Amino acid sequence: MLVAIAAVLPLSVQVYSPGPDLELILPSEVLIGLVSVLVVVLFLFKRTRPAVERRFLSHPITLLVAASFAIDLLATVFSTMPMVSVKALVVKAAHLLVFYFVLGGMEGIPQAGPARLLRIYGYMFLPVVLHTLVAQTVKGFDRAGSSFASFPFYGDHTIYGAALVFVLFGFAGEVARVWHARGPTTRSIVLTLIALGLVMALYFSFCRAAWVSLFVCVVAWAVFGLGGRLRTFLSLGAAAVAAAVVWSMTLAPGPESAPVDSNSDDAAGKASLLSMINVRTDHSNRERLNRWSCAYRMFQDRPWTGFGPGTFQFKYPDYQRPEEMTYTSVRPSNSPKRITRAWSFSDEVFVRANPQILNFSGGTAHSEYLLALSGSGVFAMGAFIALLVCCLRTGIRLLELRPAGNARIEVLVVMACLIAYFTHALFNNYLDNGKIAFLFWGAMALLVRKDVAASAEDHGPRDSAKWPR
Repeated sequence: MLVAIAAVLPLSVQVYSPGPDLELILPSEVLIGLVSVLVVVLFLFKRTRPAVERRFLSHPITLLVAASFAIDLLATVFSTMPMVSVKALVVKAAHLLVFYFVLGGMEGIPQAGPARLLRIYGYMFLPVVLHTLVAQTVKGFDRAGSSFASFPFYGDHTIYGAALVFVLFGFAGEVARVWHARGPTTRSIVLTLIALGLVMALYFSFCRAAWVSLFVCVVAWAVFGLGGRLRTFLSLGAAAVAAAVVWSMTLAPGPESAPVDSNSDDAAGKASLLSMINVRTDHSNRERLNRWSCAYRMFQDRPWTGFGPGTFQFKYPDYQRPEEMTYTSVRPSNSPKRITRAWSFSDEVFVRANPQILNFSGGTAHSEYLLALSGSGVFAMGAFIALLVCCLRTGIRLLELRPAGNARIEVLVVMACLIAYFTHALFNNYLDNGKIAFLFWGAMALLVRKDVAASAEDHGPRDSAKWPR
């Protein structure tokens, strides 16, 4: 069933029923639910319960994952919309249980199990890339043509770009392994061509957050490859963010000479790149600032427990200010009812033509960090940031053990995938979607597994003094 989930996730589609305003990603969410129920039943009712690796459960990353869920659970108790928060909590629980604890910690799953399942996802993602590129030959290889070219498999170009970065790094690791092992062969040449094709597909996705995440990973490889420490990488990141803020707020050109809006139909690569720090006329950037400001105001009203997981989309419209809103902003008095059908299974079950619009939803925060802050409070955002730091520390520690060959390549790939999403999470949030949750939590489970295996080879508990500063 785990293999089936990995195989069908990239090809699953969002199916909508207007009566309950409910959407499911089929068939992947059904399989995830079945595996979750099966695992719970095995633990509660089977006399011989499945064993869980103790070192995995006591790992700092696992403790932070558990703390993050506990914070969301507490926020659900105090939620302003209890049923919405319970639904969001159940989805997160299923994703963590299947993609993190089962893949990473349950004994009986082969040591290479998480890596193999991530690889299966990558190969099954290739038809989606081909479908998207073919659609773009009709719609155009520009910003307008990229928006929904990945539909119906991925809602828009941003979630498609987030998944594409994961798959690209996976195939880059495959290329490095085969060339390192045997030199040029038919398989190595084919894998190299696939990796180059994925680079081209990433460019034509016009997902600026995915481009930024790829650049950050290249910088991380350079820093860590040259022996730099974690504080060096984080300092560079903080300096880059500060420079971008100063430039966009004080030095950027005014409306009369500002770069082309990244949302314009004819925006190409150069315009999209220049628009990244254009907060004056770029509507995508201005709308993000609108959502981020709302999230911050929500945090000010309920700083400790937030409004409840999953509630941002319903609560933030009331926190908008007219001077910050754009033409794409949701008006509280005019909640969208603009659903159209792409194709139908029946009158009550169909795939929506615009996958981003629900009857009563105002959209999302465009940031995992601020979504956690407004939904579950300051401790939830702190736990997510702590996960970032702990994953970096763990990956650097594994690299300092100087693994050779495939082992080193695998560590570099999983670190790149996690750094990419933690970067992408500054601008978008997709962990409530199984297509991204599988990649993120699965990569994290693989990192912890490798650290647990390395610690076991040291014949004893991890010496905290060895952790990089």
